[in-house]
This record gives sequence, C-alpha cells and structure tokens, in this order.
Amino acid sequence: MSNKLGSYIEFKNGLNYSKEDKGDGCKVVGVADFKDNLYIDFDNLEEVKSEIVSKEMLLDNDDLLFVRSNGNKSLVGRCIYISNLKEKVSFSGFTIRGRIKNKKELSPKYFLYYCISPIFKKSLYAKIGNGTNIRNLTQTVLEDICINLPKINDQNKVADCIDKITKKIEINNKINKELEKLAKTLYDYWFVQFDFPDENGKPYKSSGGAMIYNEKLKREIPQNWQDVTLKELCEVKSGYPFSSNDYIDDGKYKLITIKNVQDNYISSNTDNKIDKLPANMPDYCILRDGDILLSLTGNVGRIGMVFENNLLLNQRVGLLKLTDINYRSFIYSTFLSKHFVNILENIATGSNQKNLSPIETEKLLLPYSEKIIKDFEAHTKPLVDQIINNYKENKNLEQLRDFLLPMLINGQITVINPNEDDLSEDKIIKKSLDFWHTHGKMDIDLFARENGILVYKDNEQKKGAVSYNKEKDLYEIAVKDPRDNFTIAHEIGHILKHKKELKNGTLGRKSEESGSKLMEYEADSLAAEILMPEEYVLQYMQDENKTDKEFLDEKFIKECAKHFDVNPPAMNIRLKNLGFKVPYLK
Repeated sequence: MSNKLGSYIEFKNGLNYSKEDKGDGCKVVGVADFKDNLYIDFDNLEEVKSEIVSKEMLLDNDDLLFVRSNGNKSLVGRCIYISNLKEKVSFSGFTIRGRIKNKKELSPKYFLYYCISPIFKKSLYAKIGNGTNIRNLTQTVLEDICINLPKINDQNKVADCIDKITKKIEINNKINKELEKLAKTLYDYWFVQFDFPDENGKPYKSSGGAMIYNEKLKREIPQNWQDVTLKELCEVKSGYPFSSNDYIDDGKYKLITIKNVQDNYISSNTDNKIDKLPANMPDYCILRDGDILLSLTGNVGRIGMVFENNLLLNQRVGLLKLTDINYRSFIYSTFLSKHFVNILENIATGSNQKNLSPIETEKLLLPYSEKIIKDFEAHTKPLVDQIINNYKENKNLEQLRDFLLPMLINGQITVINPNEDDLSEDKIIKKSLDFWHTHGKMDIDLFARENGILVYKDNEQKKGAVSYNKEKDLYEIAVKDPRDNFTIAHEIGHILKHKKELKNGTLGRKSEESGSKLMEYEADSLAAEILMPEEYVLQYMQDENKTDKEFLDEKFIKECAKHFDVNPPAMNIRLKNLGFKVPYLK
C-alpha cells in the first residue's frame, strides 16, 4: 500500500531563538548534531532558557528530525531518530519534526529506515530538485512524499533486519570513542603530566623523576628530554582549491571539505565530486588509508583519519604529513589531547571565524623523547589500527544496509521467520544453552547429531557447505575439516535462518559463495551465540579479571579462543561485539 506521508506523520518546524535566548534550561537538537548519526547524542547539545520552550516544541521518543535548511545541500533532508529521552529536549528552527500519528499503522523504525533509503532521497529530490542552489525543505514537501506501506508485521520484520546492521555500527562507534579516550588519557599521563613508566614501571614525575625547566616550552620537562617543532615530526599540508564548475553528480572522487572533518571522524558524505584530477594538484591531495586530517577553519583543531579510497583534500583542510609513519599514533593522540587543542585555539586568528595557519602550526613546540615516543607507539598503535578497522567495517555495513533497504522496502526480498519446528532459531539457541549447562562446553558435532543434522567430511570443500536432502528430509553439512567448529556452527546458522533458500536451492551449495553478505553475517552471528554464549563469555572474562575498560592483547585472545575451542579471529569478533576492546587481527 502506498500513501502520502502526511496521512501518517504530523510535521512541525522547530524552535527559533536568538543568542540572548541561550542559557541553561532546555537542550536543543540542531543541524550540527546530525553528523552521520542515526541517533542523537544528548550529552553535548546546546541549551536555551526553559521559558521560551513550549510543550508542543518538545521531542518524544520515536520522533524523527529532518534537516530543513543548511548551507550544505547534502544535509538537507537528512534525518535522525529520537530514542532514550530522559529529559526535556527541543529542536531548532533549521529542523522539522516528524511524529507518527498511529504506531499501529506505521512502525517508527520502519519510518526511520525508509527515510534513509535511496527511495526516499529520490522522492525528495524529485520534489525539491537536486541543483546546487537547493537549500530548503518544507513540511508540505514532506507531507506529499509517498511511502510504500506493507502490513505492520512486515514493517517490523524489515526494521528488525536492518536494525541488526545499525546496532553493529553503533557498537563500533562506541568502541572507537573508548579507544580514543584511552589514547588521549595515555598521552596526557605520558606527555602532559610526564607520568610515563620509569625504569621500575612507576610513574616518572610522581615518583620523583628529575625535571628541568625548558626556556622555549616555558615549563618543566623530564631530564634528558628536548623540544622539537611539530614540523620535525609532521608537515601541515593545505588542500587544493577545486573549482565548483568541475563538480558532477556521479564523479569518481569525493572532495573532503571542512564540513567533512567532524569530531575525530572524517565523513565522506558529500555532493562535491569530480571525475578528473587537476593537472597541478599535489599528489598528497589524493588521500590514503590512515592519513590524518586537520580542520583549519571554523572549529579549528578537529581531526580525523581517512579510511576509504577516492577522497581528495580540499582547501582549508590540512593533511598531517608524517616524517616517520611510525609516529602516526603519537601525532594522532597529540591532536586528540585537550591540552594541544587549547594551544591550537590560542594561535588561531580571526574574530567571526577562526583560522589556523599551517606555517604557524608547524612552529609549535613539543616535549620530545624518542624512546618514550616509541614505547607510547607500542601501546597505542593497536588502538589506532582498531579504530581504522572499525570505521572500515562500518563503511561496509552502511553499504550493505543501503543495498538491502530498497529491496526490502519494495518487497523484492522478504524477511522470513524461522519455521515452527525443532530447528527454529529460538529453540536451537535454547538447546545450545542447555547443552552448555549440561556439558560445560560445546561439542558442535554431537550437538548437530542430537538435532538431526548430519555432519560429514568432504575433502572437495574449500571450508564447508550445507544442503537439504529432500528424499531423507535431512540437512547435511559437508566440511573439509571436522574439527573446524566455527564452520559447522556457521552452516547450522544457515539452516536456522535460511531454510527456504536451502529447500528451493537458492542458497547455493557453498555457503561462502552464496552471494549474500547479510546471510553470511546472520550465520556468523548465530554461530557465535552457539559456540560462545554471552553468559559464558562474560563469566570467563570475570574469572580472568578482564573488564571492558582495558585493552585485550593478542595473547589473551588466543587463550580465550582455546578455552571456547574456536579460532582467534572468531573469538576476537565475539568479544568486540560484546563491548570489549580487542586488537586488530589480520
């Protein structure tokens, strides 16, 4: 069923207020808070005086906010979902609130995912145009957009399916925030407070380590340290002034402007694209994995790392070009440090809009010890590698979500519930926990046989495959190595999630060639639940005195994997998904 949004959604423009209205009272969601998020971070919102906010201007859970007006065309129409409200929050006049009239007709999460789908964007641009001068969205435009509305149960199935991907992205983002916080804390201890471990493993300055006054730095630094300019460790290279006349909608290269440099994150969402590289553009403007970018205008001092290809450095964004790649974690942590950000803000010029000079930035002095920096790199490089890896994984998950959404909304693919039989997902998960409770560990081959699944060795397999024997009404798993527990559990996951495809032959003989990233992701998730149940993993971590606040090393991951009889990469992913800080395993 297809109907206009106005039949199901009540739209309202946000609160208009002036500088004089700002002050402690009521938080307000503005355009700057959208970024690339689907959910609002309520901790860092601007506030206005409570008396200017009426009840009708407050947000409720399950509301959606849309960007109504912004200088950045690519932001107009972007939406964000409101959930977990614990206080009064309003929304700014540059946004439009969408509130569902009847949640029995329209699922809030389905509405969210519809509004981030290419289908919605296409409908939106058909209404307001897609030219370079388009900057505004209205309630009338939103009300007039048509939405494909299946039955409420089917809406919830679509939402639940996509929610699994979204939650994984959110977990990665939370992990990255913790890793960045850890890197910042370590940097401050070692290079601001100078409490790095001395030769006895004790904090240097607090334990009476010798300090000397440095005239250039105007502060005490550890004995035998020296001062260096930032330029000796990295150059600040300015971006290229691309011409808007060269922008094309489907260009190969995306231009990273100042708006793309967000808090410790580089957003690649932009409509500024080109197809041909300017002849006189410096080579460093072609950005590479792990490049660190710095905002030189506006919110000066923001940094982020590059984690995808075909991005170009635009003017007013700086590249921190390292003189030694082995100093990347140190430089990244330096620019994360509040101490250093304050220094950058102090040297920035301009009254209305702050500007950082690359030349002046390069002149900044840092306390320096080659040995301590190398030790610091040994501790923080795994953190930074994991941050980049998480961002890459999120990009892949976003692409998967964007690929699936239109087909799910249009009904080209459907979400099938497990059959009501002994091999339903819920029953197998319960049986696997019962097996753990009885045996204290998982014997996946025995578990499969107990549930009527045949597992046999097949040397022709690359790893493993699952099939349905129609004559015997039997599921069969063929594996190259019968000791490969995760592969067997993965194929059981296919049986639980993809019975229909198995029975009609569309899943494919070899699971790794099934062609569906979502199917493989679902099978992996179920395999993890069977082989590494959350309650047993958390109990093991508690017994080992491990918390989600500390960074786990590769040696511990291997010990943990041995305990659960899985391979280290599978254990690593399971711990990561449960919120633990894990190393990057190739």
